[in-house]
Amino acid sequence: MKNTYTELLEQIVVEMKASDADYHEWLDFLRRVYPESKLLKSDHHEKLPLAKNSRADPADKIERNDEPKEYSNLLEIIRLAAANKHPTWYIQPHFIGSCARFTYENEELKNALAINGLPQTVPRFSGTINGVWLDEQTFVATDLDNKIGFLLKMELLKNAGFIIPEFVLFPTIKLKAMSVSNLEASLMNFISTAQKTWAKVDGVVIVSDTPLFGGEDGTNGNRIITSVQEIF
Repeated sequence: MKNTYTELLEQIVVEMKASDADYHEWLDFLRRVYPESKLLKSDHHEKLPLAKNSRADPADKIERNDEPKEYSNLLEIIRLAAANKHPTWYIQPHFIGSCARFTYENEELKNALAINGLPQTVPRFSGTINGVWLDEQTFVATDLDNKIGFLLKMELLKNAGFIIPEFVLFPTIKLKAMSVSNLEASLMNFISTAQKTWAKVDGVVIVSDTPLFGGEDGTNGNRIITSVQEIF
């Protein structure tokens, strides 16, 4: 509901946009307290890249080169594993929510307002942490930009106080003898179990400890998404 407080907040956002000082942080705050604001509509502000420390508008897609590739044909996933000599894979839930990423410098959260559900410090870490907001209080961390193994990433996030999704080791070597229907049943079972904890789960994210595609250095080319909607 619009009131004197939200009008003042909109005025601050407009002024910040002109000066480019903390604009994204104030825009994010406006989104949280007054999502009906006209300033948030596409015809009132340009689609700027997501601020380093802010929540994403669900209607906006973050333009990044490291977006996971989506697969609906499970046979292609089996072939991908074989083409990469059956690397180590892990499976996480894929969440429906507002994607976000937060930057830490020298262990401290950079240029962000205090946000419930988000640690202000991460010991021995500088870099970017990616995740998804399931609601105003629940941020689930899914990845960070350090070039370390998946298990070490999850351990670092958990020890820092982040909520992380459950995950399982996916034995890709078994795909040699697994049918598409058996793979579908296995992934659907994982999704069903995850949905008992997280209502906003619509598929799985498969994470490889080795690159699957992408640049020559393989950076960030190690994630694929499937909703298990089609098997052929």
